[in-house]
Amino acid sequence: MIRKIKLLAAVLFFSVAANAQDTVKVGGINQDAENFYNTGITYFANKQYSEALANFNQAITAKPDFEKAYYNRGITKFELKDVQGAIADYNKTIELNAKSDVAYFSRGQANYATGKKDDALNDYSKCIENNPAYAQAYYYRGGIKFENKDYKGAIADFTSAITNKSDYMYAYNDRASAKRMIDDYTGAITDYKSAISIDMNVDFVWNNLGSVYRKKGDYKQAIDAYTNAIKLKPTALYYNNRGSAKYDDGQYQDAINDFDLAIKIKSDYAFAYNNRAGAKIKLKDYKGAVADCDKAIQLNSNYGEAFLNRGIAKQMLRDDSCCADWKTAQKLGVADGKTYSSTCD
Repeated sequence: MIRKIKLLAAVLFFSVAANAQDTVKVGGINQDAENFYNTGITYFANKQYSEALANFNQAITAKPDFEKAYYNRGITKFELKDVQGAIADYNKTIELNAKSDVAYFSRGQANYATGKKDDALNDYSKCIENNPAYAQAYYYRGGIKFENKDYKGAIADFTSAITNKSDYMYAYNDRASAKRMIDDYTGAITDYKSAISIDMNVDFVWNNLGSVYRKKGDYKQAIDAYTNAIKLKPTALYYNNRGSAKYDDGQYQDAINDFDLAIKIKSDYAFAYNNRAGAKIKLKDYKGAVADCDKAIQLNSNYGEAFLNRGIAKQMLRDDSCCADWKTAQKLGVADGKTYSSTCD
């Protein structure tokens, strides 16, 4: 069995310092606040976050209602891993300006980082209410809906993200992934290809495209897509996936070669050991299959498919302990385990 691929792209927290406010600089407190603020912006841009924080603190001391200073202090605290402090500053920004789209968006990012997905969802919605063209808010709200298995809602949000940012590669990729979850493979392929047309050097998009082709039974296209992923980033996962597509296509020895490469990269890759065992069974290397299943089970004692495959290989070796393996597979929720174990009664 192939490990389920995490399809969503990694969350990229959005931290952009706002431009300085337009003010008439005639000296006094406001000019001091502006000077500290502008210095803080420079430090932030150079990733000198402690220095930026000190200057935003000074700006707020000089001007206690300085909205942009609170916001930028918030994103600075976030970079310094003070998430609760960041949320407090976003709250103050919203108190001073309830129409601040960036404050709601950034608070949503902070809430998501602390596991408060419902609060994050609400913040992204408020951001969109304040600015219906905020592409990233749609994108991240769509990501939460995807995690909540609201795939149609996710598709709608990713579509809005693309409408407002036509080259939003991640939104195309994730919309494709949501379409895949509702078995719209044709739509998923179209969107993955759109993502690739924007940036053809993103390995996981090629991998995702390969997985959809495999779902459709188009193994040649799947193998080609996985090969492109491997060229960009030769990971154990991608070799395992290409090996699985080759297995499906009846290319058992080539599949074994890919599983070998996956295991060479990741020696504790239980899935690749089990998949290699399946290919060895097809080539009638039953002892080799048992050895691979043994390793897979050693790495994951609850790996039902490995018990099933080991039972099949043992049966071909006339080893009566095959029945015990099939019964274990059944207990672990593998449907075929019941089918095979029924022959033991």
